[in-house]
Amino acid sequence: MTGGDVAEIDLRARLACVFEQEISKQEALAGSTSTGSHPALGYEERRRWPRYQVHLRAQLLSGAGSFDCTVIDLSEGGAQIDVAESIPLSAIAVLNIEDGATYVARRRWVNGTRAGFEFTGAPLVSGGP
Repeated sequence: MTGGDVAEIDLRARLACVFEQEISKQEALAGSTSTGSHPALGYEERRRWPRYQVHLRAQLLSGAGSFDCTVIDLSEGGAQIDVAESIPLSAIAVLNIEDGATYVARRRWVNGTRAGFEFTGAPLVSGGP
């Protein structure tokens, strides 16, 4: 076993803990949101942050494995990714973007090879100074 193998096993163990914690939070909150009597908002009206078209290489780490992908749009609150082929995507994943930012993200939708993820908080690691 090489040092790289050990580092990957350690990363997977830490990610498993993050996944379990995030899923536990979701289960605790399940059913606690009210639907209210307001009409549903349109797609664009629901966005909190502007989206920017980008083309950034990234890696998605999920319970289903590790997948190379491309971030095709990005905002402060989430990202749309494109993967090479349709793959099973976990509800919670870690997105490592080539700029150095790493986010825990919740899958919001999947359509073929594209998927939308909402960031669950600030980056775990930031690519900035």
